[in-house]
Amino acid sequence: MSSVGRMFLDGSRYHRDKKVTDRAPDKSEASAIRRIPLKKGFTAAGPPIFNAMSARRSHRDFDQSAPVTFYECSDILFAAQGNTSSFGGVGLRAAPSAGARYPIDLYLSARNVSGLEPGCYKLDVDDWCLVSTISHDPSRELYAACLNQDFVLEAALNVIMTAVPHRSTSRYRDRGIRYVFMDAAHIGQNILLAATALGLGACAVGAFFDDEVEAVVGADGEKEIAVYMISIGRPK
Repeated sequence: MSSVGRMFLDGSRYHRDKKVTDRAPDKSEASAIRRIPLKKGFTAAGPPIFNAMSARRSHRDFDQSAPVTFYECSDILFAAQGNTSSFGGVGLRAAPSAGARYPIDLYLSARNVSGLEPGCYKLDVDDWCLVSTISHDPSRELYAACLNQDFVLEAALNVIMTAVPHRSTSRYRDRGIRYVFMDAAHIGQNILLAATALGLGACAVGAFFDDEVEAVVGADGEKEIAVYMISIGRPK
C-alpha cells in the first residue's frame, strides 16, 4: 500500500482509549469450530432484485446506434439518488448515506438518449430535474480522460459521480472521507442493478485522469472532486 493510502487509513481510524488485543483461540476452541454449508445461489422464490444481482456483469460492448430511452435514464437516476421517503424534513434517498449528508453529486453525459439532447446535465435531486451544463456531447472528452477506453465513447450515456467532501467531513471530520467513497459505492451498485433490471449493459469506471473528468463537469478538483463513473448502453 502506498504511503498516501496508509496515511489516509491511519488518520481516519477510530480508537478506543484502551487497545483491545485479539486473542487466538486455544486448541479446545479450535476443535469446536463448525462448518455449516450454505445454499449456493438465491432461493427460487426470491424477489426480482435477486435476478438482477445474478445477471449483473460488466458490459463493454455497446450497440452505438441503439438509444437508451429517457424513461430508462430517469429510472436509473432515481435508483441512484431518488428521494424515496423523508425523516425530520430530510429526504431519504434510494441509496444510503452516512448521516444523510449526501456528499455525492451526479452528472449525466448523454450521447444517445431518446428525448434528451446530447450534452452534460447535473441532477438536481430536490426539484428532480436535469440542469444543462454543456450543450454538446462530451463523450469524446470523457473517452480521452478515461485512458481511451472505447466503451466510454460508445455508451449511450455516462453517469459521473463527484463528491463534495465537506458535506461529510463537517460532521465526521477525517472519518467522513471514508463515508464519501462508501456513498459512491452504494450509488454505483444501485445504478448497475437498475441498468441490469432494464436489460441494459453497464460498466463501472475508476481509471481516469481526475482533472480532465472534473473539467467536463465543471468541478474545481478541491471542493468538488471526481470519484467514479459508470458507462451505460444497450448491449450488442
